[in-house]
Amino acid sequence: MTADGVAGAAASDRPAELTHRFRLAVGCLVLTALAFLQQPGRIVADTKLDLVVDPGGFLQRSLTMWDAEGFLGQVQNQAYGYLFPMGPFFWLGRLADLDPWVVQRLWWALLWGVAFVGMARLARALGVGTPNLQLLAGVLYALSPRVLTIMGVNSIEAWPASLAPWVLLPLVVGVASGRPRLRAAQSALAIGCIGGVNAVATAAVLPLATLWLLMAPRGEVRRRMLRWWPPLVLAVTAWWWLPLVLLGRYSPPFLDHIESSATTTVSASVLDALRGTTNWVPRATGSYEAGRDLLLWPSAVVALAVVAALGLAGLAHRRMPHQRFLVASVLAGVVLTTLGHTAGVAGWGAASLQDLLDGPLAAMRNLHKFDPVVRIPVVLGAVHVLSVLLARLGEITDAEVARWWRRSVAVVVAAAVAAAIAPVWTARVANPGSFLSVPDYWSEAADWLGDQPDSTTLLVPSSRFGDYLWGSTGDDVLQPLAQSAWTTRPLVPLTPEGTVRLLDSVTDELASGAAAPSLTTTLDRAGIDHLLIRFDLAEASDPERAELA
Repeated sequence: MTADGVAGAAASDRPAELTHRFRLAVGCLVLTALAFLQQPGRIVADTKLDLVVDPGGFLQRSLTMWDAEGFLGQVQNQAYGYLFPMGPFFWLGRLADLDPWVVQRLWWALLWGVAFVGMARLARALGVGTPNLQLLAGVLYALSPRVLTIMGVNSIEAWPASLAPWVLLPLVVGVASGRPRLRAAQSALAIGCIGGVNAVATAAVLPLATLWLLMAPRGEVRRRMLRWWPPLVLAVTAWWWLPLVLLGRYSPPFLDHIESSATTTVSASVLDALRGTTNWVPRATGSYEAGRDLLLWPSAVVALAVVAALGLAGLAHRRMPHQRFLVASVLAGVVLTTLGHTAGVAGWGAASLQDLLDGPLAAMRNLHKFDPVVRIPVVLGAVHVLSVLLARLGEITDAEVARWWRRSVAVVVAAAVAAAIAPVWTARVANPGSFLSVPDYWSEAADWLGDQPDSTTLLVPSSRFGDYLWGSTGDDVLQPLAQSAWTTRPLVPLTPEGTVRLLDSVTDELASGAAAPSLTTTLDRAGIDHLLIRFDLAEASDPERAELA
């Protein structure tokens, strides 16, 4: 092709590219509106209470592994991971004097928008679907079941899924256009932007990129990307995996005292893996409204099964682009998310795998975090089979019949998508227990205690969760407000064993209601000067959540 021909082709592609970007921008605006539809004006117990109350103070504490102020001294669990991006996002929102609930919804909008654009661009780079169907791929992925399930309670775990397409995209482009070192660096940078709040969720973005590099056509581009990508990934994530190594060395073995693999794998069937509903928590507690809806609403159950079936049909289609890679990916994802699952007929080696997940692999037993490895190829498969169907309808010679069939398909697809993402437009993503603000009397109590020199406060009664009459905070409400040392008996203690035993004995003495003359001496020896009695705890905690604990 001549230079004039190349220039003409580029000019002809320009309007299409501008149209594509415009549609992506409109999609992001719609997702932002949907985020603000979720309980507007109310704060949700999402991830960390500190982020909406005092993000600056929390980031400052995150710079050290040991927190001497809280819980009579504790090792902070992966607090350094909030140094980027979630912590600075909320801190900037506070500097801009935005209401905390607004910052929360903007964060959700960012998470959905990044996933939407990334998936649409990935589908385009892989040559899957038409431009409109590529946008549909972005919607199905951004509002996938696992994302909707955890958005209102622990959105930082959905952030790795949002960036997963961006991790793969540069490597796909690199194989097609060259510049392997730059593309490897871009992919590694996307991994670095995930942060390190949850190491397993971050690691869940690696299998797809690894498979792509291993299965890409052999040549100098592939060799150079394989040479550059692993060390770059290690380099950009060193800021959180090096502290993680230290955390593993000094932290109490709290994983031994929380959920077991029998619990975390109970919902990890193959069907659930394909539908995206392997997260076990909605089955154990009623507080995950969106996740429960996707499990219990018949329309949602059917819609998710239809999307999974379309995905498998597309992956099996002989003209599926990059079929070998995508089929290998979905198989790897199903294996990863269903490891250790037992049912009426247990899988081969399931019992041994559960033993491993309760032992050396305890940190990885929430295998539903590997959902993106399944979700990306399934969504791409669904988009491909729809594009094939529409192409076949376009071959019908009778224009009236073709138009009727296209409209029918559009209605069915729209209904299935609406049912699959129903918790979004029914405003049930934000979980129950939201609140307008933390009551002033808590700030006043924290200020008074902060004025007492060298004092330590015991928060009583102890509670598994931060469930108050005015709302649910997740974390203890004093945590972001405290200006002096404080402690309580937490659900998952990260303190030394002796401290846990001390707090257990004090809690039991207070709960008994009997006179305990020695209690004052015990508290004095422990350095506890004040008791802060919280009368605003919910009278009856959710029995399902208590059982879960």
